[in-house]
Amino acid sequence: KEIDQKFRVHPKGCVSMGHPFSLDSSISGRVIKADGTPASKMMIHLIPVEQVNLNHQPDPYFAETDEEGTFSLRSMTPGTYYLGVRLLRITMSDFPYPRTFYPGTTKLEEAAVVTIIAGQPQTGLNFQLPPALKPRTIEGVVVMADGKPAKNFSAHTMDIEYAKGGLGDGHSVELGPDGKFKITRPDGIAYAVHAYVNFPDGKQMHAPPVSVPSTGNQKGLKLVISHPNGNCEKCRP
Repeated sequence: KEIDQKFRVHPKGCVSMGHPFSLDSSISGRVIKADGTPASKMMIHLIPVEQVNLNHQPDPYFAETDEEGTFSLRSMTPGTYYLGVRLLRITMSDFPYPRTFYPGTTKLEEAAVVTIIAGQPQTGLNFQLPPALKPRTIEGVVVMADGKPAKNFSAHTMDIEYAKGGLGDGHSVELGPDGKFKITRPDGIAYAVHAYVNFPDGKQMHAPPVSVPSTGNQKGLKLVISHPNGNCEKCRP
């Protein structure tokens, strides 16, 4: 790129001018939904191949699509990556699409590996999403160790469909009387359900997680608040 910058050199003087340069390693493309409309305002992930199924992914890249479904990622470290949606373990549990890889597959073995090479921009990495997942409900009750309904409890789910654990969240949780709860989540994703209780003295207790299968409404779950603190070995991936 040509640089046009003016400067003045005084008699018997000198001038030092610097300008930063970087190699263009960008990638760009477009994401569309199953009906052909743009997948706008959607987070696109670029994950190192060796980290795709890890609970902790230290080197992710991500960008949001614009109104036309287009995205661009820049300044990546050279290497091999998977590109797609729901690849990051901290994806919100109510995201209504399954994990989908470029060039448009939900199967890891069919995913294309994107190789980032310094100074070699790539365009046209377009792919289509499968149909959105339908919602389902997960219902149950939280009780104390003595069998009495828990009060002032919180419930959340953790995505365990693609790895042992991810980021849990409490979004779309309805708490009812007698320790009952109802959680709305996309069908087709396996979850672990967690619950914990905060006490007025600042202490906390929790229930070991209960796993639910990836499909269908679930009823009758029972979580027992029986362990001190916010988590235990059973809770951690």
